[in-house]
Amino acid sequence: LGGRVAVFRRLLKITGLWGPAHAAFFRLQVAENTVRLAGWPGEFEGFRLLHLADLHADLAPEIIEIVAGRVATMNYDAVVFTGDHVDRVGSGAAR
Repeated sequence: LGGRVAVFRRLLKITGLWGPAHAAFFRLQVAENTVRLAGWPGEFEGFRLLHLADLHADLAPEIIEIVAGRVATMNYDAVVFTGDHVDRVGSGAAR
């Protein structure tokens, strides 16, 4: 991992916050929101969008399987990935 990530991880361990921070990383948050937009075609009524953000897959590659298991039973029409997929360009998870 990059130097900054390693330093941050070490600081979390020194302060005793590594355990809670690591556990929080794997605690996926799911929120359901209804958005109504005036003028949108009726074909989009009930359209369900799955938004995945900030996976940071190079920090913990197992997050991909955790997310896949979590969304497997969800009903959605399209998926949008935003935020940080990986922490550094060229990491194995980016390939």
